[in-house]
Amino acid sequence: MKEISIIIIALFLVGCESTPQTAMPTYRMNSPEVNSEPLAVNIASGIGSMSKINLTNDNNSNSDDGNEAVLFIRASVVAVDGLKLIASGASNDGDTSSVTALYQFYGLKADQSVEGNFSQAVSLGYILSPDEGSYQSSAESSNTSWQQKTNIVDLAWIMGYRLTPQLLTYGGPFVQWANTKVKSSINSEEDELNRSFNKDYSGNLFGVNLALEYRFIFGLGLTGEVVLSKVNWSNSSFIDNGFNVKIDYQF
Repeated sequence: MKEISIIIIALFLVGCESTPQTAMPTYRMNSPEVNSEPLAVNIASGIGSMSKINLTNDNNSNSDDGNEAVLFIRASVVAVDGLKLIASGASNDGDTSSVTALYQFYGLKADQSVEGNFSQAVSLGYILSPDEGSYQSSAESSNTSWQQKTNIVDLAWIMGYRLTPQLLTYGGPFVQWANTKVKSSINSEEDELNRSFNKDYSGNLFGVNLALEYRFIFGLGLTGEVVLSKVNWSNSSFIDNGFNVKIDYQF
């Protein structure tokens, strides 16, 4: 009976004070204009926002934990005409990583673009966002730890309009579908208790972005972006927004 009480208390503490968290990246900054030359490489770095969600045991009161600003790096290469492959990593708590395929199906390519060019592209990506944490209860001499792995599928429609030869504005709607698997472990030194619990969560994110990119004549680019998104997890939903910046170099 005492073992059951320790489990209940530990789970309650996890839910109230050390709730497992997941994060969904909302920074975009993927231009719809793709370079026409195969194997053209672009490298980038910037600061982007991630929407953080607290996950509860009952899965009915998941809550917004605000935005986390993270440093990210990104590299892309043109595989074939119109198709760009992108790899990215972010320095959040769980070191989020992603791979994306972007295909431009309308408009002039980036190195051929002129003022007034209207471009369109679609992108499909996979994002891995893990995290972990723990809680120490001195009263019960127990430690509760958790690890989570979030798998996210990202789909976007991107539209762009070139205002000047150096200035491009772009944006559009995007959606993310996420599944999170959480493993919690409770260890009690006093009763030599060791229990593990697994739980699955799912959610989605709908958003829209608007970016402004300035391309210098020597290949350097600077981008600013605003993002508005709605996050839905089980019976909870909330609105997030973010401002992101990126600097890149087109080889």
